[in-house]
Amino acid sequence: MRQTNEAHVAVPGLAVVEVAAADDETAFAVQELLAARCAIASADRTPGAQRRVIEQQAARQLALIDRWIADEEQRQAERRQRQERRPQPAQWLIQYGLNRNNIDAVHTGDCWAAPRSGRCRPATRQQARDALRHVPASVHCRPDTALGMLE
Repeated sequence: MRQTNEAHVAVPGLAVVEVAAADDETAFAVQELLAARCAIASADRTPGAQRRVIEQQAARQLALIDRWIADEEQRQAERRQRQERRPQPAQWLIQYGLNRNNIDAVHTGDCWAAPRSGRCRPATRQQARDALRHVPASVHCRPDTALGMLE
């Protein structure tokens, strides 16, 4: 069964009862029975009444879809803003030893092996060049090639 929302019941004290049946005659009979026993308005059988009801339901559904689209566009805009504010990843990483003082290797910022060690810190281009004079380059990403320091 569909959920009834505030668009269906706009007036305090108003209730919505949805009747579903295999054919119109059965649905109208149930509506008239409810009207007789519960002091409610019976089904409107005037020409075009069903069309007006369908138009109202379609308008409500379109408004609901428009709200969903607006919500999704808002979420996407927020997601884009978060990505734009996110700092750029480092271009160079220096991997430190287990004692966190000595340098073990130099990596490019997108090296797959660097995050696995958990011992890398961002570095500038000059810091990476200086470190490569003393320690080997990563065999996975070859930062010496990217820095133009081939021997």
